[in-house]
Amino acid sequence: MSQWTARVALALLLLLCGSFCLTQLSEVDLHWHLLAGERILQEGRVPRVDSFTFTSAGRPWTDLHWLFQVLLAVAFRTAGWTGLDLLKIVVIVGAFALNILTALRRGVALPVVAPLALLSLIASQERFTLRPEALSFLFLAVLLLLLGERRRQPRLLLALPPLLALWANCHALYIVGMVILCLVTAGEFIERRFWPFREDVSTPRTSGGTVLPGVTLAAVAATVLTPYGLAGWALPWKLLFERIAGENVYARNIAEFQAPLGGYVPTASIGAFALLGIVVVLATIAGWRSAAPSDVLAWLALLGLALLARRNIPLFSLASIPFAARPLEAVLSRARGVPVAGGERRDPRGAARIAGLVVPALALFFLVDVWSNRFFERDGTQRNFGRGLAPGFYPEGAAAFVLKESPPGEVLHDMTMGGYLAWRWYPSRRTFIDGRLEVHDERLFSTFLGMQSDTVLFEATAKEYGVRTVLWSHQHSPSAAPLLRYLTEGHGWRPVFVDLAASVFMRAEPEGGPPTIHLDDPGVGRAILDEVRRARAESARLDPGPAFLRRLLPRRDVPVAEVNAALFFGAVGSYQVAETLFREALRVAPRNAVIHYDLGLVLERAGKPIEALREFEAALDIDASLSAAREALALRMVRGGDAEGALREWAAAERTSSLSTASLVARGTLLAGRGRVDEAIEDFRRAVSIAPRDASLRADLALLYQRRGLREQAAAEIRRALALDPRGCAPRVAFGRMSAADGRTDEADRAFREAIAVSDGPCPEASQALQELHSRREPRP
Repeated sequence: MSQWTARVALALLLLLCGSFCLTQLSEVDLHWHLLAGERILQEGRVPRVDSFTFTSAGRPWTDLHWLFQVLLAVAFRTAGWTGLDLLKIVVIVGAFALNILTALRRGVALPVVAPLALLSLIASQERFTLRPEALSFLFLAVLLLLLGERRRQPRLLLALPPLLALWANCHALYIVGMVILCLVTAGEFIERRFWPFREDVSTPRTSGGTVLPGVTLAAVAATVLTPYGLAGWALPWKLLFERIAGENVYARNIAEFQAPLGGYVPTASIGAFALLGIVVVLATIAGWRSAAPSDVLAWLALLGLALLARRNIPLFSLASIPFAARPLEAVLSRARGVPVAGGERRDPRGAARIAGLVVPALALFFLVDVWSNRFFERDGTQRNFGRGLAPGFYPEGAAAFVLKESPPGEVLHDMTMGGYLAWRWYPSRRTFIDGRLEVHDERLFSTFLGMQSDTVLFEATAKEYGVRTVLWSHQHSPSAAPLLRYLTEGHGWRPVFVDLAASVFMRAEPEGGPPTIHLDDPGVGRAILDEVRRARAESARLDPGPAFLRRLLPRRDVPVAEVNAALFFGAVGSYQVAETLFREALRVAPRNAVIHYDLGLVLERAGKPIEALREFEAALDIDASLSAAREALALRMVRGGDAEGALREWAAAERTSSLSTASLVARGTLLAGRGRVDEAIEDFRRAVSIAPRDASLRADLALLYQRRGLREQAAAEIRRALALDPRGCAPRVAFGRMSAADGRTDEADRAFREAIAVSDGPCPEASQALQELHSRREPRP
């Protein structure tokens, strides 16, 4: 790789890194950080208790992010949203560049560093967000650079205690810096005493080894220099063991806490991380004589963190540039017969020529992909290339509506918008919940999750906290569909506001308050389409690319906002408005299989089965691996009487992913009707494993066990169903049918009558079963 080619490759990589940072703002935690920074500047002190929410008010808040928040507030005061974009670019590109510099300072040739850097960049870009962790990427890069210079310039190690102290006042991941520093110190000891196999002798071993242990102790001690003292040491461990690691409600329900290889929303970042991990491991094994023990210990720790939660992927990916470069170069050199010894380093010529062509070409490809937005369209992470606020992401109109109307009582809302609402409303109104998981207890988070599907829990929560208004973001409509339907159908609530981003419901008062809106009014859909057009015009105005580049690379818009709004209207039963919005989304993105599938679901519920079938088939024509569309097609076939076709589609869907509960139940019912009871039992078992608290599923499984002659399993399952829902219709009817099948007709009669008497709602199944029981009792003429 020539000097000119090397400079071009580096420039393209840095430009690509900056381009990945240029995404429209859709950070769920950004605004509470911004609010905290503004308060610190105004009050001259850090927060110690929560004052943003009415649910956790007064609870301790160890805000180790306070210095990042001040930096955020200063940037926003100085240059607004543009200042925040620039801050993100400077911090993240700086971290990326320092890791490349560290690898080059170790004497590794650029043809080896460049491919690693590109792979690392693709793996990390999903977390290029404006959050405190961005500073952790930068501080980790500085730490590795200083440690890499410990033999040439041991005095630089004296900068480590101030670095760790600064880090501890910006982000809880300073604990990673402490661990890496301790591991490098241990690895240095191992290397000096027991590791005579270093192929790299280009730097002396003498200096730095005696200084490092003392500096490490000083750096660890320096991390206590925060406004919170020793409490600052407890927070990282609490977040790790109580929020991320292990089996808990947070790890199960928050995407960034999911294991990256667990199958939860695979993306380009996950694929690149898996490939990078393989490269690093194989290079270290094959080039083990060039792999320093300190490097191996450090990257193993970072790899463990990354495998624990996908939010930690950049820590490993960015650090792998300096860690893996030297053993990878040794492997490539041996493959070409080029020795690396005696301090002489010769570029592996074949690798140099390949890297000189491939890396710049791939960087250019990804630049075009990012600037045209095709990368984000394909990745499905709901990010878009551009500047400013993402259209329809933040509930700007709904927040302004609440401020204007100033309704009595508190406002309940989804968690992701809590930070934005606090920023908009503080100090006149407090919020329900936000992303500060170190502040809120597990009970509040569990309540927030449960009330989205349990309206009884919702009403109890509203009563406990005096909630009289609900504001809900459209992007979380699918998970809260039962709650939103409940609010729309009445039950003492009424819709008073809706726009592209969110809806607002208020308690129905005898008089006064804003007027009720009709969510099935076609005019509502037209008004939202007008918002969509205005949002697109604003996005085009803020596009960072010059006009000639926009003409050369037409932007591939992803209609995220209109799809989220359509999902809301579909959830509340306003199918005509939902159809209008989905069709507008398809006009923008006609080859989007997921939108075709979502439109098919709406058409199915609206009583348009033929049109729904066409949309499901269109989705599969575009993406044959979209198992959800194949399952929907199978369910439509069952309703249309094509049982064999449904079974074929379910079998095809299972080849790409596990079936949903609805499909398992439908297929199990179909198989049971055909006498294939064992297969039906297996489907219902799988459905119960997905929804273990569904009493109706357990009741159906008990009946299948009874039919198969497995009486003990049937009895155990019906007991679980009755324990889960003692007033439920399905468990009591199933118990009655099992009793009748065993000849205990009096017991069956009582069960059916109790089901009719105690069920919370109508129980026609019990009436029918009771009638069948009596007809069998009557003597034949």
